[in-house]
Amino acid sequence: MVRYTQSGNEHKKVDGALLRGPLLIEAQKWFDQRTQDLSDQERKFISAGREQRERLAREEKERQQRELAEAEKGQQEQAAAAKSLRRLAWVLAAVALAAVGGAIFGFWRENEAEIRRQDAEVAKTEAKRQEAIAKEQEAIAKENANKEKTSRNAAEDQAKIAEAQRMAAQASEKKANDARDQADGLIIFMLHDLRDKLEPIGRLEVLGDVAKKAKEYLERLPKELVLASGLEQQEVMLDNLGDVLVAQGKLQDALDTYQQGLAIAKRLVEQDKTNSGWQRDLSISYQRVGNGLEAQGKLSGALDAYEQSLAIAKRLVEQDKTNSGWQRDLSVSYERVGNVLAVQGKLREALDAYQQSLAISKHLTEEDKANFSWQRDLSISYQRVGDGLEAQGKLREALDADQQYLAIAKRLAEQDKTNSDWQRDLSISYERVGNVLVAQGKLREALDAYQQYLAIAKRLAEQDKANSGWQRDLIVSLYKVGTTTAKMGTHDSLGQAREFLRTALNLADKYSGPDRQQLIDSLSRAFQKLIH
Repeated sequence: MVRYTQSGNEHKKVDGALLRGPLLIEAQKWFDQRTQDLSDQERKFISAGREQRERLAREEKERQQRELAEAEKGQQEQAAAAKSLRRLAWVLAAVALAAVGGAIFGFWRENEAEIRRQDAEVAKTEAKRQEAIAKEQEAIAKENANKEKTSRNAAEDQAKIAEAQRMAAQASEKKANDARDQADGLIIFMLHDLRDKLEPIGRLEVLGDVAKKAKEYLERLPKELVLASGLEQQEVMLDNLGDVLVAQGKLQDALDTYQQGLAIAKRLVEQDKTNSGWQRDLSISYQRVGNGLEAQGKLSGALDAYEQSLAIAKRLVEQDKTNSGWQRDLSVSYERVGNVLAVQGKLREALDAYQQSLAISKHLTEEDKANFSWQRDLSISYQRVGDGLEAQGKLREALDADQQYLAIAKRLAEQDKTNSDWQRDLSISYERVGNVLVAQGKLREALDAYQQYLAIAKRLAEQDKANSGWQRDLIVSLYKVGTTTAKMGTHDSLGQAREFLRTALNLADKYSGPDRQQLIDSLSRAFQKLIH
């Protein structure tokens, strides 16, 4: 092939240097079946040979048509001449019939035979020409059929290749999605399940590197996730990561993460506004954003976020009043709104919100008295109502609410003495009862409550000395016991009070929480007051 191609290049437009016959047919097969193996020069050379063959075929067909036309014209002229001769013969025969009748008749027969012979020769020639044309047309038809078959086979091969590539792409995509789902699942486990195990024992610092890696992973994810399942999973990861960041005290990072989760929740609801599950996720996302804003003292923004959450929770409960999960969401939303209103000094509105939350918690507990989660929610609702009443100076009603809180906390702590959350709830309930009793001037009863508070705080602080929250509870409980003991007014009580406050000051020096200096200042003032 290379030799003929070079020869064609040397002769440029000389037709004799191009491929013909079998060589051209073989080259054409290469061109149709293995065109990728041919150079541009070889493809052009084969195309030139094919074009020459088609041109020669057209020229041959045109020549044959001209010859046929000329032959037909000659035949017509011969026929006309023969007809003229026959007429002449008849005239001559009529003139000299008698004299030369036999000779003229013989001549006529001989002439007629010659004409027939010539007609036969013309017909034979025409038949051969038509046969040659038919063979040429048959060859062209076969060649075209072969080309069509080759093209069809090539198209089928390309379709098979395309299908194989599509299947391979789908397999690769599935493999990538499976790998990403596994990675997402692992991150969710570490940020949620593992967090739930580490948080009660105060070891969230273990998740520091996990949170950092999870944040980097989420930042590398595509900004647009077409599949709703992918969006849901990313939202869960963001929410869990935000919770870990809050526990680590990284409040702005947590708020940024919660807001990313809220944006995804909004996108999902926009895709399907009838999806109640996505509506609930949006409500909870607003709550998380509200938590982040409230932690930074941005009360107006926090209240707006909580009210957005409350509005969604109300709509869901209206859709299905038997759904206990949605009822609880509504109770929590009322509580969050009440918290911000209380900080803003809107005490009556805050108490109204707390009482709405309490009513729902009571209903849920009545429906399922064995549900410890409902019991704990009810205790917290009593706590919030007690806050609202105490802030308005309604101490008797506040004490009643706090004692309800204490009764539920006792029952839960008895159910599971290893549950540190429930143990802490019990300690806080004792503190709250003591606070109201102090406000009522019932110091002995208040001191008893504070000592119960101190005893539980000591156990928890010993259990995990790295838990800053529990260390703070111990410091505060020592302060409460010390200052209340000092108020008893006896000589012994003053000495005991100083010991409590001195111990609290030593612990405050080692405390690493954000309010460390505030605690030290309060303890120092109380201690100085006892000295003087």
